[in-house]
Amino acid sequence: MHTLHLAWSLVAFVLGAALGSFVGLVVVRVPANRSIVRPRSACDVCATPLRGVDLVPIVGWIALRARCRHCGAPVSAAWPLIELCTALVVFLLFQRIVPGAAQLGLVPLLAFVLFAGFATLLLAAAFTDVRARIIPEFASVHAIPAAIAAHALLEALGWQDPLAIGWRASVLGALLGGGVLAAMAWSWRAVTGSEGMAWGDVRLLGLIGALVGPVPGTWVVLLVASFLGAGAGIVAAVARGRSAGLPFGPWLVIAALGWWLHGPAFTRAWLPGLALWLP
Repeated sequence: MHTLHLAWSLVAFVLGAALGSFVGLVVVRVPANRSIVRPRSACDVCATPLRGVDLVPIVGWIALRARCRHCGAPVSAAWPLIELCTALVVFLLFQRIVPGAAQLGLVPLLAFVLFAGFATLLLAAAFTDVRARIIPEFASVHAIPAAIAAHALLEALGWQDPLAIGWRASVLGALLGGGVLAAMAWSWRAVTGSEGMAWGDVRLLGLIGALVGPVPGTWVVLLVASFLGAGAGIVAAVARGRSAGLPFGPWLVIAALGWWLHGPAFTRAWLPGLALWLP
């Protein structure tokens, strides 16, 4: 690997870890209806504000040996794992968008930063859904205009990449993504009289549609997420001996991130009908 590209790859990993700290903050504070801006992070047991060195992603948790510096209370391994997961996702996105030193230009780097930001929002939605069955609106429907604007900016700058769908496809993707799940939710309620799908999932797929485009992106994401979610539900039901209602949001996020990283290749190999829509 070229030295300059290696250096940028390390920067991407560190950036991802820092963004992972934000994801962890969202997971803790949004379900409790607390601000994600202030106050400073503090120990959950003794409420003592954490030092800056304690907040260094991943490293701080290891240096403290998974315990609060002040009261010695254990600190869950979930937080460094969230930081590590986000760091790996951002690192892989960098390798996908800027695969070599020849691509180290201003526009590809800007595209990476934008996609890293949206990946952070998707991961925040997924982890919060896992923990509290909540998908924050700022990580779903409120981010749709930003996704459309990002694609419009990259289109104006002439970014050439399969991920560069343009603002028109972004708008259509948002309408299709949110519309498909909304239609399914309304149909289920009309037939059964009960809610069959959380509206947070509808809003989340609207954002994902704005990020990946309508066809084949949104359809592939929905198909893959449905397959993964159904498989996980069956396994959980067998293990527990009863039906297990699992959140759908994390599977949508996994499928969306998978589309960014390997979507066209996966579609050509496994979904040749939808591959006809690929450029």
